[in-house]
Amino acid sequence: MNGALTTASSACALDRNLHRVLTREHPQRLVQPVAILRPRRRGQTLDENHRLMRSNPNMHWLGWVVIAFALLVGGWLAFDGAHALSTGDYVTPSSGPHEGQLGPWSQFVSAIGIEPRSGMMKAIHLGLGVVWLGVTLCFALRKPWAWKGMLACAILALWYLPFGTLLGIAQIVLLLLPPLRSTERSPG
Repeated sequence: MNGALTTASSACALDRNLHRVLTREHPQRLVQPVAILRPRRRGQTLDENHRLMRSNPNMHWLGWVVIAFALLVGGWLAFDGAHALSTGDYVTPSSGPHEGQLGPWSQFVSAIGIEPRSGMMKAIHLGLGVVWLGVTLCFALRKPWAWKGMLACAILALWYLPFGTLLGIAQIVLLLLPPLRSTERSPG
């Protein structure tokens, strides 16, 4: 499929392309098979969409590191926030010297006037976590706006000491590196 697809046969050609990927004739495309199913933009022909998909179907490995960090922090924020809203308290150590205590983030939010165990703070945990997970999915699907969303979520999580801060800084640094900075302008 090196030439341009005709409008009449483009759907069949995409089906053949999908079949080749699934039958492992082109294993390099197995890295991100979801790119084959990328929806077209308004007014975009199937030929243009096909060309965009083939231009850079694979994400740089640093992108997968950013995704892993975002899944860790965003997933934990969503889980802990949902747990706190449903049971009344966050997940805390059940024994030892820190039994029942919140992490260092609670001192930070207390200093700016927010009660760490308030319903608002629990909703912030859940909201930021869910949004971050959604943005992470869009980043993995190579949506053009998702780079900025990932950067914003990493910045917004800097208050979540210590892990949100450490992994947030790591994500910010990685997102600003040239291999990932170019995903900001990649076709979506």
